[in-house]
Amino acid sequence: MPDSNLTAVTERLGWMTDALHAAATVSAAHRVGLLGLLEAGPVRAEDVARDCNLDVHGTTVLLRSLAAMGLVDRSTDGRFESAVQKLSVLGAIGASADLLVEAVRTGRAPLKCDIPAGATRFYPDTVSYLATLMSSAAEAVAEYLSAADQVLDVGTGAAPWSLALARRDPRCRVTALDFASVLALTRRAVAEAGCTDQFEYLAGDAFEVSLPPATYDLVLLGNLCHLFDPQANRRLLHRLRPAIQPGGRIAVIDVLPSQDPAVNRSVQLYAAGLMTRTSSGRVHDERSYRAWLEEAGFYEIRVHEASKTPPTSVVTGWA
Repeated sequence: MPDSNLTAVTERLGWMTDALHAAATVSAAHRVGLLGLLEAGPVRAEDVARDCNLDVHGTTVLLRSLAAMGLVDRSTDGRFESAVQKLSVLGAIGASADLLVEAVRTGRAPLKCDIPAGATRFYPDTVSYLATLMSSAAEAVAEYLSAADQVLDVGTGAAPWSLALARRDPRCRVTALDFASVLALTRRAVAEAGCTDQFEYLAGDAFEVSLPPATYDLVLLGNLCHLFDPQANRRLLHRLRPAIQPGGRIAVIDVLPSQDPAVNRSVQLYAAGLMTRTSSGRVHDERSYRAWLEEAGFYEIRVHEASKTPPTSVVTGWA
């Protein structure tokens, strides 16, 4: 094997080995209850070992590994605490291999996030983590989209996309649309961001809720369309179109396939994880989004790559 090929193989195997060790570490910490304790406040390895009936050395190694990955902060007095919101969500992702096996075997998503019952069960526990994950991408998207006075944020979650817009422009007013169980988390995120006066809330299913006509100059669909099949996305875009003012825009913010090998790796891994959440959805391509938007009556469709980590693109159309 040529030296260049050997180097490439070594780099790929090194990345994969680190990734597998990281997943195993996070999964183990989740299963023994360590992540939940870290979320509750600073802990010492010996106290965790005692409370969870664990080996002190093994607990220390896990904590140091989590700290090395940047998931946990270690103080000078030897205590550890979570460095990210909802660390236990990351643990659940790391422990999701059984869910993926079920999805591959049956073709059905065990978490069922593409139907209201599954979404209202899954997302209240995860939207804060997802907002943190998307925070840098949200700032890049907001810079690209620039100002908007009246925004409808569909499937808002913890509102990373609309909050990034609202923080840039105090005139911006946002209607956050999501299930009632999720909007409780939205309200908390908005309050923490100091943007309470700029938001109002609309509880319901995006496919059924009544929307006022010609009201919004920007409609956001952030990480939503990948949950649904082409027919459902066509229906959703068609029903949103009348709510947009003439000359207003729609912005679909989502993962798109990429020709960049590093970005494509993230996209394909994301697609695999997506199978645990949706039976009909998938990572849709640029051609599909262009066709659906044009069919719904939008024009001047444009695609912009806002972020490579995490992979995030914006597909916009004018009404």
